Amino acid sequence: MPREKKRKITHKRKSAQSKLSKTPKKEGEKKTKKIEKDEEEKKKKSSKKDLPQISSTEKPVDTEDDLDGSEVILEIQETNHDIRSLYDLDDEDPIDMTTMEQKTGKKKWFILVSLFLILFGAIAYFGYTIFSKDFGSNDNGTMELSIQMEDKVASGDLVTIEVQYQNRKNVTITSAELEIFYPDGFYFKNADIDSEKGLGRIFNLGEIQSGAGGVVEITGQLVGVKGDDKEVSALLTYMPQNFSNNFQVNVRQSTRITSSIIDLSVEVPAQIQSGQEIEYTVNFTNTATLPMENVKIQVEYPDGFEYTGADIEPRGSNNDWRLESLTPGKTESLTIRGILSGSSGDTKEFNFQLGVVEIDNTFTVQIETTSLVVIINPEADLTIEAPNIDSPKEDVEFTVKLKNTSEAELRKVKVRIDFDGDLFKEEKYIFDEIDKIVPFEEKELKYKTTLKKFNVGDGKKLSARVYISQVKVEGNDVSLPAESSIELKLRNDLNVTAEGRYFDDDLTKIGDGPLPPSVGEDTTYIIRWNINNGNNAVNDFAMKTTLPSDVIWTNNASKGISYDSSTRQVSYSKEKLEIDARKVLEFELTIAPTLDDINSLMVLTGETNVSGVDAFTGEVMSQQIDRITTDLPNDEGARGKGVVEGS
Repeated sequence: MPREKKRKITHKRKSAQSKLSKTPKKEGEKKTKKIEKDEEEKKKKSSKKDLPQISSTEKPVDTEDDLDGSEVILEIQETNHDIRSLYDLDDEDPIDMTTMEQKTGKKKWFILVSLFLILFGAIAYFGYTIFSKDFGSNDNGTMELSIQMEDKVASGDLVTIEVQYQNRKNVTITSAELEIFYPDGFYFKNADIDSEKGLGRIFNLGEIQSGAGGVVEITGQLVGVKGDDKEVSALLTYMPQNFSNNFQVNVRQSTRITSSIIDLSVEVPAQIQSGQEIEYTVNFTNTATLPMENVKIQVEYPDGFEYTGADIEPRGSNNDWRLESLTPGKTESLTIRGILSGSSGDTKEFNFQLGVVEIDNTFTVQIETTSLVVIINPEADLTIEAPNIDSPKEDVEFTVKLKNTSEAELRKVKVRIDFDGDLFKEEKYIFDEIDKIVPFEEKELKYKTTLKKFNVGDGKKLSARVYISQVKVEGNDVSLPAESSIELKLRNDLNVTAEGRYFDDDLTKIGDGPLPPSVGEDTTYIIRWNINNGNNAVNDFAMKTTLPSDVIWTNNASKGISYDSSTRQVSYSKEKLEIDARKVLEFELTIAPTLDDINSLMVLTGETNVSGVDAFTGEVMSQQIDRITTDLPNDEGARGKGVVEGS
């Protein structure tokens, strides 16, 4: 026994003796009488079984494994010695517990209960520690759990997940529950054992004998975006025999989506002119062997896009569509229409997403694509040139100049002229297609046409408009606002002639004297001015001619014709010559040939000058008619009879 313990016992004995010494005499006598009385009662009960005695060699009950037994025995011995000292008993005398007061019973029970709880706690702790080392971890292979599945799958394919488990210890697992955690895009189809509530997530494996195991085979559809990694995890919760705690082991496995369930193509122009309507068409096909359920289509539009419609009615907003199912192998399409605006050079992005709506209403994207559209504003200068004033039955040449004033390359350009007016022979003309016009290049195009003859009643308005009827930029049809027009004014086709006559058209003689003219004799001729106005009125119309000195004015003339003897000028004027006016003016002249005139033609009038202002075009009109001689080429009866003969 350790020395320290001996000193403790000695101290206890001294305490007991000092306690007795301090007890009053009366009190000691009372206790002595009581002991004697108790001994008499003990003899009376000799037939009864003696109470158990606590010996110095008795071992304690319900102690922890790590308690020192010698210390417990020492404490009991010390207690017995103190009791004998307290009651003046010899070491050989047995302690009769029936004769003692039971005041210390509660303390004893407290000690016993405390010892029991300490012992139970130690057993539980060591048991848990030992079992945890042996059963609670997958590292040492107690419960082996693994997942077998393909490393790579195509989106939408049916995949098989095999979860293998095995009890590798010499203990029976009384209950085991397997829980599977699927990735987004997995749709459970069936399993080879029933699952709780038929959802394919929790499987009750029941009892697993030592060394036994099994496989849970699960089949489902896995959809996702190409390149996604999809992870499946399993959690096994189990309880060993003769134990009340659950233990768990888990495992994970992943597979990669190598191809999409959706075959997708997008039709959208790479470039478009700002403000032009655009069609965004998406064609998609379910390439899986199973239908795709609860399909959602979502399109994010760029800034500047104004939705105008689609061939499928959207769900609520104009960028959300729902389809109940996509049949395997069937191609569906969605066409969205709208106006796209922006500055030249802006890049507009359309984002298309197709996926499925999960049970919790989340949207799992299966395929996504982005389409870029560049805003282009091709610009061009277009002009048309032609004579502003033209005459009927004359050729008119149009010159068209086209210049690309933008950095966009213009392709397959067609330029067209539309004609408006009765005198044009055609309504339109389209130039040959121009294959390419590079930035800032200029092209010149020419076209010539002949105006028709003007008829009374024809409109005098003539115009031509030139514009670009076709142009492509980056293979896409665009429109160019460039155009030009020109107005043509039709010049008046005034026709004025001056001629000398001796006979009328019907050969009626209207002149007088010898023909051919003869020396010494007077021959009289008629000078005729024929005025045929055309499509425009003529302001300040005038005709003038001068008579040679040897020609005699007879003062016989049509109304309006005047003669100035000082200038020898014959004239006619009218303030306004109306459209399509027809006039014939005549005046009479006489000649008297001399010997100097023999064998020659005599001049009747000098050149005739015609003038006026076109009332429609504002153009100043002027015409000069050759002099008139005695030759009279327009007179059938007098033609060739103008040479003067001798008497």
